[in-house]
Amino acid sequence: MRTLWLDLETASKADIKRVGAWRYASDPSTWVRTIACAWDDEPVETVDSNELERRVRQADVIRAHNAAFERDILDRVLMIDTPVELWEDTAAFAAACGLPRKLETLCVVLKLGRDAAKDKRGKRLIKLLSEPMSDGTFRRDPVLEAEFDEYCCQDVEAMRACWYRLPDKVLTPIERRIMQIDMRINERGVATDRALAIAARDQYAALVAGADDALADLT
Repeated sequence: MRTLWLDLETASKADIKRVGAWRYASDPSTWVRTIACAWDDEPVETVDSNELERRVRQADVIRAHNAAFERDILDRVLMIDTPVELWEDTAAFAAACGLPRKLETLCVVLKLGRDAAKDKRGKRLIKLLSEPMSDGTFRRDPVLEAEFDEYCCQDVEAMRACWYRLPDKVLTPIERRIMQIDMRINERGVATDRALAIAARDQYAALVAGADDALADLT
């Protein structure tokens, strides 16, 4: 049984914190800067999208930290379709053990050495390479891009090292089902009555305005 460890670094004009992973992955400006992966306990390396697809088709399990993001990018940007059953989310396994989901914090809690921990250059590199410059274009700098490749590879190393230190690597059937349902919900979305939501917003605004006017009259 072959496990593919995976981490992606992307760039986009969309703000993932504002729009969420699915909208981010679906934005036409989003593209993949770096793909880092490894088979089982083999060395981590960067690959192109064609090699990634070949490996994905051979994998029995794909492990990623916050795997829904990687799956969304594969599906919406790289056009590589994968069933949710193929994925294991190391963040979900950490949470099931009562440990932090955030990879950087998890590395600290599990006392990983510097060579295995998450690379602290990440925030700076993401700011420089994942977000557009003031003119709307993306920075192309071979030196920074080489650093970004190293950072992406180190994330795979950190994720894999954390996995091996988890006290329990088993999700109950219900927990695994919830993880898969969560991916499907994010992919499908949730049905809402848009007209009702807009009407409720407008009604709330009118009530607040009326209350403000009434309060002004009283004072």
